[in-house]
Amino acid sequence: MKFLLLPILAAAAVVAEQYTTLVLDANPNNFFDHFDFRTDEPTSGHVQYQTRPDAEKMGLIQQRPDQGYVYMGVDHWARAPDGRPSVRVESKMLFTHGLFLLDVDHMPYGCGVWPAFWTYGLTSPWPELGEIDIIENVHNARNNSQTIHVSPGDCSCQFVPAAHDQMTGWTKTPYCTLQKSAQYLMTFDPREESYGRPGWKGGVYAMEWTDKRVRTWFFPRDDVPCDVNQGTPNPETWGTPVLSVDTQCGMNKMKDHTVVINTTFCGMWAGKKEIWEQESGCGHLADTCEDYVTDNPEAFGEAYWKIRSVKVWKK
Repeated sequence: MKFLLLPILAAAAVVAEQYTTLVLDANPNNFFDHFDFRTDEPTSGHVQYQTRPDAEKMGLIQQRPDQGYVYMGVDHWARAPDGRPSVRVESKMLFTHGLFLLDVDHMPYGCGVWPAFWTYGLTSPWPELGEIDIIENVHNARNNSQTIHVSPGDCSCQFVPAAHDQMTGWTKTPYCTLQKSAQYLMTFDPREESYGRPGWKGGVYAMEWTDKRVRTWFFPRDDVPCDVNQGTPNPETWGTPVLSVDTQCGMNKMKDHTVVINTTFCGMWAGKKEIWEQESGCGHLADTCEDYVTDNPEAFGEAYWKIRSVKVWKK
């Protein structure tokens, strides 16, 4: 009898993890109606974020339902001594837990660029309610990085990622790293196809956030699961995630997250002297990241998002 029962229980567990309620469906017909446009810059980037009317007027955003995507770009035709015009959108709806999916065909890349798709707690000072970075890196990076931030002092710095056979990513910070204002765990996807670059075909990024764990996946365009395409996403069938972390320490305080997509330049990460001069491979182009972004508008023609949808599912 036990040999019959175990497969049944396993199948029941898989079904139980399915997500059935679509609570956010930002698509080419209505995409920007789901988002607020933020115009301040919290990461000291060399950027000028635009309001929705100004972004539309400048051609930085476009909804193209006839072609199945939305466009979010940056100014790539004028000098920008006060910061390059760009867009940062944050979802009007706030979320605590869920399955977050970004279906994207193109993302910003190149020297000076710092693109991101992420969530954070909007209603309290950062990072009290946490932050989850799903896509993020700088300059000519080849691999996607994913990071979880919580407040320092919430615990004794005990982020514990899953065993290596339970996640494919490698952690730059094996447990966590303390900053003045936050502690964080950073993970890198070992696949170069995980981050946008010339010839990239895109795909689907997924982040599952429950009261027990945070997990992430990236599916290249040719490997997107059928259940995602059919609108019945079931993470239990997706295989080993890139990142898997049990919810503990400050993570149990994470709530009320907005979904963010933005493109900034230089700033606290990409603008660091040692990163610009040594790690990026861009240092020969200009003395500083800011100088390069200011004086080379034509270099940012590829600094755009081409997005099919952003979806958030609940169980």
